[in-house]
This record gives sequence, structure tokens and C-alpha cells, in this order.
Amino acid sequence: MQKYPTGLPVSPEQTFSVAPPAAGAPSAETLAEPAVWTLGSNDSSTRSLGEPPAGDAPQAVYRLLKQIGEGAMGEVWEAEQTSLGRVIAVKRLRSRATHKAAEHALREADFRSESAIAASLEHPNILPVYDLGRDAEGGLLLAMKRVHGTPWNELLNAEFAGTPVDEFLGRHIPILMVVTQAVAFAHSRGIIHRDLKPAQVLIGAFGEVLLTDWGLAVRMDTPSAAAPSHGRGWIPTPASATNPAGTPALMAPEQTETHGGNLGPWTDVYLLGGTLYWLLTGTFPHAADSSEAAFEKARSGRVPPLAGRVAGRHIPPELEQLCLAALEPDRNRRLASAAAFLKGLEDFQRGTARKQKAAELAARVASDLDRHTLDYGSYPAAISALDEAHRLWPDQPGVSELRQRALHDSARLALKHGDLGFARLQCDAMPAGEQADALRRDVVQMQRQADRRRSRLRLAVAAAFSLLLVVALGSLAFSQRMRAANQAIAEHARETEQALQIAMTRSAGAFELINFVLNDLKQSMDAELGAENGISEEQRNRIAYAIAGKVASPIVTYFNTTRPETWPEAMQLQLTGQIKAVADRFRVMGRYPEAMSMLKSALALRLTLPDPEAEDVRQLLNELAINHLSSGDFAAAEPLLARLVAIEESRLGTDAPEVGELRINLGTAHWRMKDLDAAEQHLRKAIANFEAHPEYPLKDRLPHALNTLSGVLEEAGRVDEAVALGREALRIGERDLGPEHAKLGSILNN
Repeated sequence: MQKYPTGLPVSPEQTFSVAPPAAGAPSAETLAEPAVWTLGSNDSSTRSLGEPPAGDAPQAVYRLLKQIGEGAMGEVWEAEQTSLGRVIAVKRLRSRATHKAAEHALREADFRSESAIAASLEHPNILPVYDLGRDAEGGLLLAMKRVHGTPWNELLNAEFAGTPVDEFLGRHIPILMVVTQAVAFAHSRGIIHRDLKPAQVLIGAFGEVLLTDWGLAVRMDTPSAAAPSHGRGWIPTPASATNPAGTPALMAPEQTETHGGNLGPWTDVYLLGGTLYWLLTGTFPHAADSSEAAFEKARSGRVPPLAGRVAGRHIPPELEQLCLAALEPDRNRRLASAAAFLKGLEDFQRGTARKQKAAELAARVASDLDRHTLDYGSYPAAISALDEAHRLWPDQPGVSELRQRALHDSARLALKHGDLGFARLQCDAMPAGEQADALRRDVVQMQRQADRRRSRLRLAVAAAFSLLLVVALGSLAFSQRMRAANQAIAEHARETEQALQIAMTRSAGAFELINFVLNDLKQSMDAELGAENGISEEQRNRIAYAIAGKVASPIVTYFNTTRPETWPEAMQLQLTGQIKAVADRFRVMGRYPEAMSMLKSALALRLTLPDPEAEDVRQLLNELAINHLSSGDFAAAEPLLARLVAIEESRLGTDAPEVGELRINLGTAHWRMKDLDAAEQHLRKAIANFEAHPEYPLKDRLPHALNTLSGVLEEAGRVDEAVALGREALRIGERDLGPEHAKLGSILNN
């Protein structure tokens, strides 16, 4: 720390202290005398910088290697602590010969005070000190950790202008969070730093963040201060500390006063806000051409608006609000504590994480659309992923266009498969415009063609699609026979509602309701709809699933409020299977959040019962994992799949092809999470599983695993290996599936 006893510093970004020490401040003569060290040079262990006084045995030996820093108060040397053979740093206060006696005594008191403060704060992000002593010439020596790194301000100056805002903040907000944690710890020990700024933070070669320079620190005499009593007497209090003191470019208003009575933890909060101000604008809040001008700005405490400091630079509004709350001139209205400041940074980081996940979901769907890797069954999951991206980041650019493109492509594919109902639903979900209108015309045209070819079945087909639309959109009418079926379904729903009212007062027997709704209802629909010639089983099942899901809604609500854990064990076991059946209906309908909610409830209930690795548990884990994969939540799917793999390896053996099936999904989850090493490891094990069992009936699994691994290696930049694996996947696929098999298309695409 540089001191300017008679005036302000040359630069407004330098530390200063202008007031003389308060009367009664401790002096070097009143402190316990440190031991004398012997110091060897870097070229000789016998040559020293002085001999200890007669009769005094040296406490330790440090060999000075090279000078690594110099300031107004002294020098910093790289040294070897010979007793342990480790490299440390030694800070030397200049000798008495270079200063007047009174000034030197003051410097020694400050040096020892700073050392005592640093020694009392044992924290991973505060530079640790080891020992205090004197050399043979009487100069004070402080042994501390040697850190190879760069002052934070140098990194900030080098990166601010040329780094995109999101990337810059993503790199440096976490550093500010670490500094804030260290400050909050110091406050818990009753210590106020009083000179926080990027120049006081050292960034180590391996990412370490260390807060340094406690030369202006003061201690608060409060009952909550947890600092040990030993040594506290040599640490200044606000009443005894020199003031004004600090760095003019960002100091708090109370630091400009001629007394320190208003100093406190809120002072450090202001300085943290000033550091955040720099991260957002590239300048300090009181930036000026001279220290005098900066000091006058600091006296008022008011800061210029952030938005005007750097033209065209986007400032996240939540960070701007946090920064201004910390820079409030009135300390009574200022952000309450360093912990509150840290929470604001954490809230911003969580928002950033949500945006990052939203961007990844959108990018993944865009990639799949560009590469044409989505099949007929994959589009609902892709659209669901885009809906999730919109929820996480409503203003994310390009998501609406991507969703419209996915709806358009899925509708076109539905027309190709002759699924006019699904195509019409996708059209209705698209925003009004030429694309939606063109698709609707194509749907109408194909409908007319189908009607002409099957005029005898026209009414039945129209009725089937009308019922599907009633369930999805709640609007259209039914044909005569479909009305009869719907009347029976409505009667079932009324009976279900009545049974639920009874079940809410009598838990026993309530679990039978889901079977009644889903099984009996589906059978009655099959009988009704089967009489309609021309309605395929696939269409009939889709209608049955949709209506069953609709009628099951009150049951879902009931099981979210009841306590099935109070039922007999046999009833609970049956209930988990029934809830899984409801979830299966929702999943087929593409209603993944509802499906996952039911599966989580079933799994949580089932894991409280005996045999946690039984077949029904494995099915629940697998269903829940598949739902997470389908909705794009790969981080949630990964632990479920890992657990399944462990269970099946224990049950079937590590080389079982069923384990390989699970490893493909597990590897895919890691791939989508950008953990390419783990993805490669699981996929190679899956390939080994299938190669060890050529008799396994699912012949598409091995080429699928090879093709997936090819994609992982391509993303990792290992293009030659990826191409070779893709060719191997194609060769095996043609051999085992036939050269015209549809599943070879994705391999050829890659």
C-alpha cells in the first residue's frame, strides 16, 4: 500500500491515506518483538544479509532467490523456506536508514497491523501469511504464500474491449463472486478491507482467486465479530484509523470524511459495487482526470448512469440494478451486506445458466432440422424442447422461427404419411401466414382426395378425426355413432368424479379408479369404434389415449393431494403400476411434463417399498429417463440411466446386450451435455456389448451405437475416426438389416 501523508495520489486509481494517525495508536515499540531470521542468498548458503544479535538463536532460515516486486514501503522476494524446501514469498519493509524515526515507526505499525489482519483471516481466497520476523539490519520481514499469477485488473484491461459482453461477464462475474465470499468471511470476523478493487485481487496460474493487501483494514468492535482476541489490539478501529483513505476512483462517501466513525461493512459493499461498475462499463464510478476531481465525486457518492459509459454495450438490467443498489450514497439505504451482494450475483448467474440451457436446446433442434435427422416420432420432442427454451428465455432470438419451421416440417411429414389429423393440428399451432395457409390448403386437398376414394367411409373417417380434434382443441362435433361413444365416455367420467369424492374420504379402494378409467374405458371405445369400418387400430388407439388422458385429469389431481403411503403395501404396489399407465398415455400424447410428474410420483412411492431393484422399479426408471430424453432434459436423464446401468450390470452381467441398450441412451445424454469423454466411454462399452452377442435380435442396435459414437467424435474434432466409424456402421447395417432399410438413412446423412 502506498501512503501519501500530505496529499492525494498522482493517479485516482492509487491507494492513499492523508490523515495523520490518531492519538494513542499503537506503535512498533509496544508490540512483541519478532524473532531475527538468518537470510541466505541464492548463490551461497554461508553468505548472509546480516548476522543475528549475539545470544539470539535464529528462528528460521530463508534463502532469498530473486526480487519479484517493489513498492513505496518495501520489496517482495521469492525465497526458499529451507526447513521445508518450499518456495514462498518474503515481503521486506525498508530499513530505518531510509526514513525518519517517527515515520519508520508508523510504517512498522502499519506493516505489522496488516500482517496481523491477514494472519487472522484463514480463508481459501485470502492470501495466507506464514511468519513475521526481522533481518539482521532490523527490517521487518513477512513470509507468505508465493502465487504465480496476474493481477485481476491487468486481465480486465486486456479483455474488456475485445471480448463479447456475455463471454466477458461469464468469465469475470464468478471471480467477483469469489472475492465477495472472501469479503463476507472477513466481515464475519469483524474485519473491513476498505480498499477493494481489481488491483488487489491476484488470479493464479490455475484459476486461484486471492484477495490481498489489508493495509487499510479496520476491525469493528461488535459482539458478532468472531475474530480471536489475540492480536486484535494492533488492528485499527474506525475511531483510530486514518481517514480519508482509499482509492479516489471508487471509494465510498464515508471514506472521504475526516474521521472514520461511519466506516463499516457497508463501505466494502460500496467498493464491491464499484468493482461491478468496472466490469459493466470498463471504468470506475468516480473516474476523472485527477485525484482531486475523483475525490470530489467520491464525496457526493453519486455515480453516472451505467448505460452512457460505453456506447452500444449491452448491460444486463439485473446487474445494473444490483450495482446501483451497492453504490447508494446513503449507507442506510445501501445494499445491506456482502452476503446480499453475493446473492444478487448468484441470481444473475442462475439466469445466465437458464439462458445457456435455452440456447443449447434451440441449437440442438436447429442442428437436427438442418441435418434432417428428425423422424416422424421425434418432432413432438423437438417442439417440446423449443417450448422449454422459450420458457427458460422468453426473448431468445430465433426460437419462434425455429418452432414454426419444426411445425411446418412435421406437418409436411404427416401429410406424407397420410396423417391428416396430425398435420391439421400442426397447422393450427403455426402462426398465421402463407406457410400455414398453404399447408391447410394441402390438408383440405388431400382430405377431398381421400373422401373421393373412400366415399363409403367418408363419414366414419371424418368423425374419427373430429373426435381427435375435440380432445385436442375442444371444439368440433361427432358423427352419430361417435356421439353415442362420447355419451358413454361422459357417463364414465361422471361416475369417476363421484367415485373420487368417495375415495377422498376413504383411501381404500381409490386405486381401482385408474384401471376403471384407462382399461375399461379403452375397451368400451375399442368396441364402439371398431364398428366404424375404415378406422385403423392406430387411429383408434390415438383417440383412446387422448380421451383417457382427458378423463384421467381429476385422478391426477387426486393423487397429488392424497397420501397413498398410508395404504396397505399391496395396494401401493398396484398403484405405482396404474400411475405408470397414466404417464404412458400422456407420453404418447406428447404431454411430457404431465407424464414426468406422474412417473416421479410413482417412483418416489415405489422406492419406499421392498425390493428397490425389482422389474417395476426398473421400468419406472427407464420410462422417466426416456421422458427426460424426449423433452431434452439430458441432465435429469443421466443419473437415472446410470442407476439403471448399475442395476442391470449386477443382474445380467456387464456384457449383456440389454446393458448396451441403456448405455446408448446414457452416452447420448452425456453427448448432449457436452461431456464427450464420458459419452465416448459409454458408447464404446455399448458397442462391445452388442459385438459380444451377435445373436441379439435387435440388429439395428450395433449400427446405431456406432453411428452415435461417430457423431460424438465428429463434435470432438476427431473427423477421421468419425468417418471410419460411420462407414463401419453403414457396412454392418447393410449386412444385418438389408441395403434398403429405412434406418440406414440417418447413417448416410452423417
